[in-house]
Amino acid sequence: MKLQLQFLLMYLNDCDFARYTPITEVMMNDVYEKSKEIITALDKQL
Repeated sequence: MKLQLQFLLMYLNDCDFARYTPITEVMMNDVYEKSKEIITALDKQL
């Protein structure tokens, strides 16, 4: 679970980065999908 939390924090940081920098839609979708996977995995553990 600790590793998943670290990944979640990393992807949240990527989301902030994506908000304020010009990135492609592909990159944005990648961050979204990875974040969704981590959130789903954490939700199943609760």
